[in-house]
Amino acid sequence: MFGFVTGLSVSGLRAGSARCSSFTGMKSAVPARARSVSTVMMALPKPPEPAVLGIGEKIPGSFFLMLSILCLFVGGYSVTESNLFDPLTAGSVKPLYVLGSLLLPISWGCHVAAWIQFKNGN
Repeated sequence: MFGFVTGLSVSGLRAGSARCSSFTGMKSAVPARARSVSTVMMALPKPPEPAVLGIGEKIPGSFFLMLSILCLFVGGYSVTESNLFDPLTAGSVKPLYVLGSLLLPISWGCHVAAWIQFKNGN
């Protein structure tokens, strides 16, 4: 009936064979020591040096952390107050809330900078 599937046999595919990517075949490729979460977490590469932060390399991680939390709360408040889920009109857009919502990506960047500083002991 379907000419393009003629000659295919599913019964010839076994778990673990090269032609079948079943879960049991994939499980054997993972070493036993890498199956635990703690081993996988320890295999992460070391964090970059503080020099990647540019002028922020001398700023302590606690300052970046506080700045990240502040930007997260101000940005989140701005997004919720800007009527994001309501229809926007020219009169309902408040520029201060739009600028405040731009603090959310800055919050993410500060949190990464704090992570770099804490991992490097600064």
